Amino acid sequence: MSTTPRSAIVLIAATALVVTLAGCSTSTAADTATTVGHTGRPSASATTTTPTPSTTATPTTPPAATPSASPTLDLADPTTWTITGAGVGPLTIGGSVTAEGASMTAYTRSDDCPNPNIAIWRRTGSSVWTQALPDARDVVHGILLQGAGASSPKTAQGDTLGTPLATLEAHHPDLVQIREDDQEDYRGYQDHGAWIVFDVRSTPQQVRSIWVSTDRVPPYEFCG
Repeated sequence: MSTTPRSAIVLIAATALVVTLAGCSTSTAADTATTVGHTGRPSASATTTTPTPSTTATPTTPPAATPSASPTLDLADPTTWTITGAGVGPLTIGGSVTAEGASMTAYTRSDDCPNPNIAIWRRTGSSVWTQALPDARDVVHGILLQGAGASSPKTAQGDTLGTPLATLEAHHPDLVQIREDDQEDYRGYQDHGAWIVFDVRSTPQQVRSIWVSTDRVPPYEFCG
């Protein structure tokens, strides 16, 4: 027969029940925490990442092309002179014969023409003539080039004294025949409000003179 008092047995049983209930409570709290963690709610330690906005590249404008330099006029070298409707080298239509003639250092002034309206500059193989009008003898009205092409000024297309007619026609589709007779065959085109006219009466046909003026053809006689 057990000697343990009945009250002690009851106390032990009650204590065991309390311990058991406490353990169940802890387990339930842990399970609850686990369940909350799986609900998708962010934990306190979660890091939020802010997206970086994309940047748009600023287009760059390429540098403008540098225009090529214009040919330099060398007064001592007529091959650097350009023939246009505005003039030839330092000589300009409407310019002063005296003032601009002073720049004709590549040539020697000639006084062998009795016509006071004509001024002539010569160098070996070629010559440059200016024509003035009787009422304005110091104003360049026309310019005539004659001679060989070795030291000749040239047009923007490269036409000089001695250029073949076929080349001239290829360079200037607008070339027109102005006058043809037994002495001259003039072909020309307009530029800067004036005419550039080539005499190609030669065998073979090539440029033997170049006339620049508002007049379509040079006078028949310069010094007569």
